[in-house]
Parts: sequence; structure tokens; C-alpha cells
Amino acid sequence: MAVALGPLANIPLDVVREVFTHGIIYGMTVDDKEDRAELRTNISMVCRQWREIALTTPLLWSLVYISLARPPSHESLELALARSGTQNLDITIRSEGCDADEESGLATKAMKLLTPHIRRWKLIHITLDDLVNVKEVVSSHFRGTADALDEIFLCSEPESTSDPYAEVVLHPTFVAPKLRVFVLYDIALMKGSARLPKHFPALDELSLVRSSFSEAPGANWPKLMGILKNFKNLRSFNYGLDSEDADDDDDDDGDGDDEDDEGDDEANIDVSSLPSLPALEELIVHYMNLRGINKLLGAFTAPRLSKLEIASYQSADDEEERLPKTKALLGRFPSLGTLRFDDSAEAFDIENVQYLADGLERLEVANVDLEPLLQMFTKRVARSKRPIPRLKSLELHSEKVVPVSALRKLVEACATAGHAIESAAVHTTAECPKDDLSWFEGNLQNFNWTSVSDTYAAVWGSVTLLYGPKA
Repeated sequence: MAVALGPLANIPLDVVREVFTHGIIYGMTVDDKEDRAELRTNISMVCRQWREIALTTPLLWSLVYISLARPPSHESLELALARSGTQNLDITIRSEGCDADEESGLATKAMKLLTPHIRRWKLIHITLDDLVNVKEVVSSHFRGTADALDEIFLCSEPESTSDPYAEVVLHPTFVAPKLRVFVLYDIALMKGSARLPKHFPALDELSLVRSSFSEAPGANWPKLMGILKNFKNLRSFNYGLDSEDADDDDDDDGDGDDEDDEGDDEANIDVSSLPSLPALEELIVHYMNLRGINKLLGAFTAPRLSKLEIASYQSADDEEERLPKTKALLGRFPSLGTLRFDDSAEAFDIENVQYLADGLERLEVANVDLEPLLQMFTKRVARSKRPIPRLKSLELHSEKVVPVSALRKLVEACATAGHAIESAAVHTTAECPKDDLSWFEGNLQNFNWTSVSDTYAAVWGSVTLLYGPKA
């Protein structure tokens, strides 16, 4: 069937090839891989010329997306891998609601075709319903050397697994010398953690989301840090508890009782005896209260730790009592400059947030309703028991209209209190009213309002506070 392309027919083939590559491969995210794989198929059906370009561009076929609910035939997957030539492969395998009785067989068939290309694996994301099937895929098909592998993501569905305590283990021969990112999501137990630095000697980012190692189950921080200290290049650690289990850590310090030793004098603790994570710069924790956070921070040292993020914070009645210890523990990290709260502002009292941020350079509060947050800051500027006189700059991001009136009142309150905000930047989908724009430009040394599309609005509401040097 002929297709009239008009002026498009006159575009040089090399340009068309580059457009296809940019549209399908570049800028790809985890969430749009299926759409991009479908786009690749669609453009190959437009006309004979486009089909020829698509089929002879190996980079386009480096994307391997397999839905087990709609599995490709053996022949089509084999042909797609052949078309990819020598390109490194971006692989995603997802169950997506396939029949539970068929998941294991379908995953195995796909992996049998992919395993011979293990030296070309660049990213491999496996999301299956049954943890037992994840275990089988990893133990049977992750073997040999994956020279180009940069990222591994393993995920299961706890409600669908046949054995929630199945232990995932890597084969002794499996090595990924360039692996930077390793993510376990709902992988209850992974065995063989002592060998992980040999499997992944260059590991940069580790995420354990509702996952743990068999050798350090639950939130056993001393044992876990004893494992992590062997990753000499580990820069980022992301740890997430199940929200229902956030308080279920009665003996996570491994001392045989359910006490957390809150009364210990921080000055008397021998910090040199703690495991050190020399390269760690970023720590992210999810679904934890101050009791758990204190235990974690007290279990290691990290001279380069510069950012702590607390996501989905779990409030507790004894928060005020534990704050001084949290503050003291933060002081153990000499490079710490940024404290971030994500989806936690409603659970964590804002005055306590300010108290913990005192002495730091940057406070970030994300996924929050901006107007009440700015109003709370304004009320506490002059009469708070923990004021913020060092606040020098603000940066706001919002998908919605920024509460300009609340922002103006905060700027006015700080100026009246004698510690004026010097600059502010706003990134939002809306335009700034002209009168307000003139007011901000007249009352701040620097003001920048950037209108962005919904695509580039970072979160539905976030504010970053930048502080001046401590007097």
C-alpha cells in the first residue's frame, strides 16, 4: 500500500535515521519503553523506505521490551536480537498480568534467547509476580561476565508470590565489572551478600526497597553496614521499609533486646569502631520514624555524606524526645549540607524540620501543598522557638499555580524580622502576574520566574531553602 509522504520524501535518509533514533532511543525512561518499542514497529510500517531504515538501524533494536502477557514469538525475538547487531541491550521483562501458571515458562523462554548475549546487556529490568520465578531467572541465567552491564532492577509482587521467603542468589560465575546501579524491589531476601562486591566491584548506587539480605534481615543496621562497608565505590544508598513494618524493629540493633539506647552520651561512643562507608554521598530512607533513623545513623560513619533524604516519614509520639539525638548524629557527618523531606511535611512538624536543618546549607521539602507550608514558615519567622535567620534564598517547583500571595508574605516577614531573603526562583506551569513580578523584582536582589510545561514540572509542589553561613 502506497503512502503519500509529500515533503518528507525529500529528507535525506541519514536525517530520517537520526530522527528515528532520537524519537525511540534517546531520552527514554522506565515508564515509556513499551510505547517506544511500539513506535519502532509503527514507523517500520509507514512505507518501504522507512521500513528499510528501521530494519537496518541496529541502535533502534537495542531496546528489548517483553510483556509476558503478550509475549513475542521465538522467531520475532530472535530476529530483533539479530537486527541489534553489536549494540548493547536495554532489556525489560514484565509479567503485566500474565497467567500465573505460565509466568515461569514464558520468562525462561525469553531468558534463553537473551543469555547468549549477556556480554551486550546494558540494563536489565525484571518484574515478575512470583518471587520464586525471579529467583529462578537470576540463578539460572545470570551467569558469566556481563561486560557492559550498568544497571540491574529486580522486582516481585508480594501478594502473588508462592514463597515469600524464597532467597534470591547470584551464581558464583556471574560478574558485572561496570555495574553502577543495583535495585531490589520487594525481594524479601537475597543470599550471598558477602560476595556482592566481587560480583559488582564498581557498584555506585544500591536500593533495597522492602528488601534485605539474608545475612542482615529486616533492619539490622550493624550487620547491614558491615556488608556495605565492602563496597568501596558506593555513593548512594536507598533503603525503604514496608510502611506497615516501619515500627517493627524491636531488635534491629542486634544486641539481643528491644532497647535503642537513647540515653547513650554521643561523646562517649567510639566512632572509630563503626563501619565506614568512605564513598557514600547520599542516603535515602523511606517509611521510618526517628527511632529507626537514629539507629541507622548511629550504625556507621561516612566522611563524604552530603545529602540525607527522608521520604514518607512515619510520625511517632516521642518525636520531640528523640530530636536531640538525631541532631547530634547528623553532626557526625562533616560533609552533610542538604536535608530533604519528600512526602513527609505533614507528618514531621515544620519547626522540627527547621531544627534539624540548622547548621546545614540546604533544606528541601518535596511533594507538599505549598501554600500552607509557606504560611507556616511565615508564622514562625519572627516568633518561632527555632527561627530561620540564615534563610537567604528560595526555590519553588509546582505543577499548579504557585501561591504568590503566600510567597510575598514570607518575603515581607523575613525583611521585617531583619533577615531579608535575597533571591527566589519559581518553576511552574503558570505565568507570574505582572504586578507581583514587579513587586518581587523590587524587593529581592534576584528573582526568576520560569514557566515550564507539565512535562518538566518536577513535582506537584516543592520548596528548597538555601541558608547563608552560620554566624
